[in-house]
Order: sequence, then structure tokens, then C-alpha cells
Amino acid sequence: MSTLFDEAIEAEQGCALVTLSGQQADTERTIISCVDFTIPGTLVATTICEVLMDDTLSFGRWLQQRRKQLDLTQAELGRQVGVSGDAIRKIEGEERRPSKEVAEHLARLLHIPPEEQPVFIRFARGEAAVFQSTPLPATVEQSPWQPQPRPLSNLPMPPTSLLGREQELALACALLHRPDICLVTLTGPGGIGKTRLGIEIAEAVRDAFRDGVFFVPLAPIRNSEFVISAIAQVIGVKETAGQPLLDAVQRYLRDKHLLLLLDNFEHIIAAAPGVSTLLAQAHHLKVLVTSREPLRLAGEQEFPVPPLRLPALVPLPPLPLLSQYDAVALFIRRAQAVLPSFQITNTNGPAVAEICHRLDGLPLALELAAARVKLLPVSALLARLGSRLAVLSGGARDLPTRHQTLRATIDWSYHLLLPAEQVVFARLGVFVGGCTLEAVDAVCGTGDRSFDALDTLQSLVDKSLVRVAADTDTRPRFTMLETIREYAVEQLQARDDKEDTYQRHAAYYVQFVERAERELVGPEQVQWLNHLAVEHDNIRHALGWAVAQHASETAARLSGIMVRFWWAHGLLSEGRRWLEDVLAISDELEPFLRGLVLRGLGILAAFQADFSRAQVVL
Repeated sequence: MSTLFDEAIEAEQGCALVTLSGQQADTERTIISCVDFTIPGTLVATTICEVLMDDTLSFGRWLQQRRKQLDLTQAELGRQVGVSGDAIRKIEGEERRPSKEVAEHLARLLHIPPEEQPVFIRFARGEAAVFQSTPLPATVEQSPWQPQPRPLSNLPMPPTSLLGREQELALACALLHRPDICLVTLTGPGGIGKTRLGIEIAEAVRDAFRDGVFFVPLAPIRNSEFVISAIAQVIGVKETAGQPLLDAVQRYLRDKHLLLLLDNFEHIIAAAPGVSTLLAQAHHLKVLVTSREPLRLAGEQEFPVPPLRLPALVPLPPLPLLSQYDAVALFIRRAQAVLPSFQITNTNGPAVAEICHRLDGLPLALELAAARVKLLPVSALLARLGSRLAVLSGGARDLPTRHQTLRATIDWSYHLLLPAEQVVFARLGVFVGGCTLEAVDAVCGTGDRSFDALDTLQSLVDKSLVRVAADTDTRPRFTMLETIREYAVEQLQARDDKEDTYQRHAAYYVQFVERAERELVGPEQVQWLNHLAVEHDNIRHALGWAVAQHASETAARLSGIMVRFWWAHGLLSEGRRWLEDVLAISDELEPFLRGLVLRGLGILAAFQADFSRAQVVL
């Protein structure tokens, strides 16, 4: 063997791979040695991996064996690593690979010797084909892992395991482990899964807080002054004569290594300064908050909780991959809870994927929808989602009332808005596919001189009712999840000024396309074609309203100017349909506008080689 190593040292400057077989190895085994020669004159074996060639283990099988040797359940290992038990199950089942950070945690927790850890991490990540660690230390084999007394906790036991969220869980745990961060706020709209994720995070980091992890439910509280009382009750602090309750809580927490999970903070946001006071006095305290809006405190780390991962609809992933997307997997699991025979197939797979998209990957909406498969085939359920809020009801009776229907969930957020914010929120429902700040200013103004579109939008964004996305030219664009927009439309329909809002919307887009008409013959033609593409859904909506209301002048201006866009984007049939609809209500139009419609209709008909129609209208 030494001769082979000598030859390797002479031939290599970095890492040699030496293979022994036959009598040299003394068995039908292959010994793989990875040797570090980076220090001149020094031979350091970083790992010796012995692998039976007829029984090579995949990483998933290896992990499962080592976990069982340590007498750990998947949930227990996941908790120590900082991921869900479901994530460990998927890793063992070869459904996914661990991240580098998770692999490093596994190496330490599974007693991999330090010198073997680099190869172990490559093996876990799929960057090395084989790995066999040296046997577990005798003390570990003779004394199987026994759970140590864990820090106190009153965390509720979720009825189901967390599905997906591995990345969010790992990132949030890492934030809570950072010494410079003491306040993390999980934000997002109702039904996004903030509470469920918060509980999983708190459980995952529990061992880092020797004095306990405590869940404080704030949803039942209606007065912000009672938040400290709720915290005191959970941690067991009582008010005494001569000592205010806040002082007693501060004194108790002062030297404690403790995590508070404050759940549902949005409706008592005025209590936020009290959280800051506690953190200032207790240097080892950390607070994890779930809220539909941030607390806006110094040092707060906001953590927006995203919707579940969605598959592409075109092309649709193959069936085995489709069911691995978190939104689809959740729908399947919840559907099987009410209909055990439910399976995703090539027939219903596209409809399931479409449902997940129509519901924005919102966990609560997916759960409510999946419960309907007991009565409705997936295709029928998809067809009924034109009215999401009516269909998505009937949640579990042991859920909070606000989570038993999707409408109740959004109701909770809506009624926390200021009156002026409620007006703007409802009017935002008129936009389809989002809008710019300028559009909001023109269409949603309250008539009050103090109205500031940017400030109002900022508040609605903070309260997770509006989202911000980068437009094609980096301008901010404001959008809503479709489930929330449907609720906004309901609120708009109930308002006396709804027709005024639709009219202002149409008027704004008339001005928009008139400007586009001028720019399309200038140096910014391509940029303005892109602007029109981004706003096309809003222009369609305005056109539809104008035709329905027989607002012929508005309809003629919109459609006549859009001809160039429809031609450039190959939307000839759509353009002709709109122009025919406008022509049908154009009897009272002034000659110029009627001529604009006829000209556009003739041009598009000619491009489709429908010369008879073109001759009639031109």
C-alpha cells in the first residue's frame, strides 16, 4: 500500500485517489483514500471510506440507517437540524437533497468526525458518489441517544405536519440564531400560513433557549393595553402590590434566555412599543411575531411569508414532478383527508395545477378548496372558482372563526383598515393585473386634499393586502392576490360611487393610450409597446365597461388607438372583435371617431385577408 501512496504523492500535487483490489485489499472491497498533500512533506489522510461494492448506499438510505442507530425519529432529527420532519422524510426518500447548511448541521449531529465532514457534505449534496463514515463511537453505540430534558414550551401541537417551507424555516431559524437580531416578524396576508410556520420555527430553535419557548395567542385580545397581561399569564408572572405588571414582567425576563412567539399582532399594533420596552430590558430575550403588518420597531427583521411554490402551467411538469410542488402536494394531502381514494392523474393533474394558480398558492384557500373534492370532481371545482369566496368555506370547526372561510379571513384584515384605506382598497379592485402609482392617484383618490396615494399604498402593502412588483421598466407596480382582489371588487360593488370609479378608470386609460399613440411614432416606440402590453388587461377591462355602458366615445378612443398594438402583437382577431363591438354602439359618434373605428377595423380585416369586410368598412 505504501508503494501506491508514494506513487500518488509523486504524481499528484493535490488529492490522490488510490484503489486497492484483490489480494492487496484482502477482500472484495474497494478502499478509497482521499489524501491531502497541500502541506509540503506532510501526508494527512482526510478520510478513508470503505464501501462494499455490491451494497453501495444512497445518501437517503445511509441517513435513515444512521438516524435509526441514534434512535431518532424523523421529527426529532428535523427539529435539531432546523427543518421539518417531512423534509427529513423527503431526503431519506431521495425526493430532494439537503442544502449545504442543512448538510453541515447533519454532519455534526450524526457524529461525523471533523476530518470526514467535507466528504460527507459532498455526498449529501450529490457531489460525491459514495461515503462510509467510520463507525459510531462506542459510547454512542452502547448508549443510544436519549432525549435530554428540553426547555419549557407551551407551543400548540399542530394536527398535521408542515408541508414544504424548508427554505423559509432554515432562513428564519438562522435569523433567530444571530446575536444581532432579537425581533423577527413573519408578515403576509391572512391564510398564508404565518402561525403554522411560526410554531415550526419556534420548535426548531427551542433547544437554543434554555428558559423556554412560549406561545402567546393575541387574536382574542381587543385592547392593546392587555398584551403585557397576556404575556404575563403565559410565562407565569403575577402582578403584586406596589409593582406594576410591566415591571414584574421585565424583572422576570431580564436574565432569561427565552423566546416569545406573539401570534396575530396586526389588530393591536398600538402595543408594539411595549415589545420594544421588553427587548430593551432583557438582553437574552428574543421575540418572534406573526402579523399581517410589521411592527415598525427599531431592530425589527421583517420576514415576508410567500405563497407555496407553484408549477408552470405551460408546459405542465410530468406527473411525478407535479406532485412535488408544495401547493399541489398540500392540495393532494388535504383532498385525501376527506376522500382517501383521491389521486392526482394525467387527467385531473392540469385542473389541480390550475386550481393552485387560481388560488395564488395560498395555503388556507387550497385547504378549503381541497375539502370540496368530496362532493365535486376537480374539473367541476375549477369551474366554480369564478366565485372563490363563495366556494372557499366550510373549514374545520376547531379552526379560529376567521379561518373557517376565506371571506372571514380577509374580513379580519379589511376591518382593521382606516376608513380612507377601506375606500382606496375597494377602488383598487377596479384594476386588473395591477397598476402604477400614477394610476392609483388618478382613479382611487378620496377627494380629500390630504390624500397621498403613496402613503396609502404603503399602509396597504404593510398590511399584506397589496403587493409590490417591479414593472418591466423597473417602475413599482402594485398588485393583489386574486382572492383578495375578488373581495375588493365585492366592496367596490357595494359602494355608491362604484360607477364613478369605473368611469375614472376608463378615463385614465384613454389618456394613457392617447399618450402611447404619440410615443409609438417616436424613438421610444418599443418601450411604449411594452407599456401597452403591461396594461393590456386594464385596457380590456376599461373597453368592456365602456361597451357595456354604451360609452361610445370612450370605447372608440380606446379601440381606435389600440389598433397598432393589436397588429404588432398579432392580436388581430381580438382587435376586430373589440372594434365590431364598438361599431355596434357608434351611431351617435362624431364622424372623426367613427372613422377611427372603421379605419382600424378595415386594417385588421385586411391583414387577415378578409378583403370583403375590409372593403365594406373602408
